[in-house]
Amino acid sequence: MHLLLLSLFACSDSAVKLEGDPSVVSETDTDADTDADTDADTDADTGPLPDVSQWLDPDVSACASYYGETRAGAKGYWWGTFAGDRTDGWSGTLRWTLYANDTWAAAGGTDCEVTWSASGGPDPVQYCADCDIGYTLTAIVDRAHTTCSESVYFSYQTFTAAYEIRLRESGDADWYNYGYAAAAGYWAGEEVTDLNFLSPAACVWF
Repeated sequence: MHLLLLSLFACSDSAVKLEGDPSVVSETDTDADTDADTDADTDADTGPLPDVSQWLDPDVSACASYYGETRAGAKGYWWGTFAGDRTDGWSGTLRWTLYANDTWAAAGGTDCEVTWSASGGPDPVQYCADCDIGYTLTAIVDRAHTTCSESVYFSYQTFTAAYEIRLRESGDADWYNYGYAAAAGYWAGEEVTDLNFLSPAACVWF
């Protein structure tokens, strides 16, 4: 699960923000031997929350080379939308959206997206003193809504990811993984009936 964890939990010591320039790419780089065959489909039902997919930026210029070497790769974002409550947990959709760089495109790669059905939580908060809820989700790939070839996600058809979430009065939500900032999003409802998040972009190399 090495590739997945590096991408899903691209972390920093400060909170991730959904403001300013959304195209900034994380310094986290990942490797894979994969191929993709269709275009990304990033449409989502975001419910009462702001749509985090507005920060998806297809500009792949920051992912054109790997330490100065031209290499096939993509710019990737993790994002998710969930509904539920503090008592029974949450379920929804987790997505990994990939934008192919020119080298990968020349080799037959294309923009694509992997989609998982996700559910789980709630869990106690352990690592983030300022967080309000814990959410450990189990994700199962949804092939019907996935446009990447199976080689992109074959090792990650099912996985578990643990988050702790700080709920701000403004409706913003900071998502943490083992105490490190991992993503940003929004929440709504007295019982936290709706949640979403978007991770920073990260380069993926093939």
